[in-house]
Amino acid sequence: MNRIELNLATRRHPDGKRNYPAVAAALLVLLLLTLYTVYLHTRNRAEIREYEQRISRLEQSQASRIQANRKAAPTKGEIDSLRERVSFVNRVIALDSFPWNRFLDELELCTPPDVLLLRFATTKDADRFRIEGNAGSMKEITEFMKGMDSSALFRNTNLLSVSTLKEADRKEGSGREPPIRFEMETGSAVKPPFFR
Repeated sequence: MNRIELNLATRRHPDGKRNYPAVAAALLVLLLLTLYTVYLHTRNRAEIREYEQRISRLEQSQASRIQANRKAAPTKGEIDSLRERVSFVNRVIALDSFPWNRFLDELELCTPPDVLLLRFATTKDADRFRIEGNAGSMKEITEFMKGMDSSALFRNTNLLSVSTLKEADRKEGSGREPPIRFEMETGSAVKPPFFR
């Protein structure tokens, strides 16, 4: 005869035997993950040991090379090359530390309203700058040069060339472009960053 099972509880009673396979599977997965992690750790540790040995060999060879280089004096070519590199780095640092904002503010203050500056560049000389621009009349160019000479940052301003724009050039361009083109050179009262 078959046994009859009756559950008199209002809820289903969980059977504990059903949970055993799930717990066993979870433990098996955990065990496998632990074994895999240990395997990876030992493999990585072996790689680390190998790299440490390589590094120590390279350090030893580098130390022996340094020891050999200390005995030999640098050649004239190496010294000249090093001087050129140092000079280049010094020029870059000097260019970076030069007070360009102060310099350009002073140039703006010296420029009359009707003078249009087209180009501002350094020259081959260490302390000279070349300025090109357009002006409406020679009077404005003269005022500009006087302003430059009276400035604390500029000195020895020389007018290099003056030319008038042709009538055809003025008609093709905008009607507001000043008719006189000039080029001048000025010196810097500030220690220039372009030393040789």
